[in-house]
Formats: sequence, C-alpha cells, structure tokens
Amino acid sequence: MNDRSGDEVARESGVQGRNWDGIHLGYFSDPDAAAVLVSAVMAAVKAGAPDMLVDLGGGTGFLLREAVRSGLDPRIRTVNMDISARQIEAVERGRIEAVPGAVDAFRRSDFAAGNERILFLMRSVLHYLGRDGLFRGLCHIRSQMRAGECFVHQTAVFADESAAACMSELYAGLGTGKWFPARAFLADSLGKAGFRIESAATAPALTLPSEELAARYGADAGRIEKIRAGIASRFGEVAGVFESRGPDRGFVSCLHYAVYTCIAF
Repeated sequence: MNDRSGDEVARESGVQGRNWDGIHLGYFSDPDAAAVLVSAVMAAVKAGAPDMLVDLGGGTGFLLREAVRSGLDPRIRTVNMDISARQIEAVERGRIEAVPGAVDAFRRSDFAAGNERILFLMRSVLHYLGRDGLFRGLCHIRSQMRAGECFVHQTAVFADESAAACMSELYAGLGTGKWFPARAFLADSLGKAGFRIESAATAPALTLPSEELAARYGADAGRIEKIRAGIASRFGEVAGVFESRGPDRGFVSCLHYAVYTCIAF
C-alpha cells in the first residue's frame, strides 16, 4: 500500500490478529454478514473454474474458511494475503496459505508460478487506499490478472456523492486517510481500470456508533463532538448514514456495502 494507507493498517494493530474477529460486534467474523459475498464467490468459482482463490487484504482468513465451509473443491488452492503481520500470524494454517503483501503492490508471482487461473476476492479494503489511491489500486490489481479472470469484492460505497462525502469527512475527522466513493464513481473507476461489472448486490451494512469509532481510533470526547458538530452543520442528518444524537452525545454512522463480481477484460 502507499505510505498513508500502510500507516492506517499499522495504526489499527491493536484490533488485528486474534482481536480482529471481535471488533464491531463481530461483523467481520459473522457468517450471516459475509453470506452475500461468499455466495458471489462460490457462484464465480462455479462459472470460472479457478485453480486458486486469493483473498487480497484477507485479514485472518475468515472469508476463505467460509468458502471452504461452503463446499469449495479441495483441489482449489486458497491464499490469504495481508500487509499486517499480526493478521497473517492469526491465519489457521492447513488448507489456507498465508502470504504477506499489499493490495496495491503485490505480484501474481508471489503465489502463482505457472498458468494457474486465479479468482481474486476482497472485502472492505479499497477505502484504505484513499481518494488518490483507489484508482491506482484497482489498476494494479487488474495488472496482475489475466483477461477473463474474476475479481469479487465487497466495498463500502454510497448511493450518492453527498453521503459518500459525509462518511469520508467523518473518517478524516478521526485522523484517517480512508475515503469512500459513490456508486457511480466506483463503477466508472472499475471500468476505466479494465473491469466489466457482471453483477452488484447489496451486502449487510455496518452500524458504527461513535463509541466504537472512538475506541478503535483513539478519539477522545472532544474530537467526537467536533466531528458530530461539523458533520451536522455541513450535511445535517443523512438518512441511513449519519445520525447526530445531539451536543456531547455522539452519533451513529453506517457503512453501506455492495458486492461486485467483476471480470478482467
């Protein structure tokens, strides 16, 4: 990843490894929350007959475990790639191989040495790349794929530019470089990077009370109030995305997700 996004990962080291599955009420280790993505992956496996699944930014390997649990052919290799050493260390070895690497810098040769056909998957990673890095990241992923291969990803994305800007400003207030696109912007970026969107489906949203964000990002009460007041002033209430509880009472925000099945052309 670029230096800024790599810093984001390092900053969150306290919730990585064995602690990762418990954050945000276990959203990222909940089979029900992952069901839309896993179903899309399994459908793409059936359609494309890959030799290997590679989860880019796969954390502790949860998604690959779910794919295996869903009946993935045992002849298909599963590779979990992540930039965080703590995440890699927490991967249950055996069926799943663990490889260190960044989503915008990895090389296909890191895990494939021949003519293997690869299906790439990803969940909740692209926003780490920031506004300037998102398109470059998509272009890099495409550069490591062969025409006809599939990229299935669950990405935080919003219905319109205002909602996306609201969430991006919230995370900027937390001191992060995370950035969230609107659906039209993401679709355009995918197309320009060399992907054809085969399908898109809504995945379960992630509700984020300000208390959880404060704990994850080390934000004190003063910073949370500054974020709440600033967003309330600029955007007001954004239905389903940001709800202010009032002065010094925090807020409730919500990340919206969609699962995209994309084919490299």
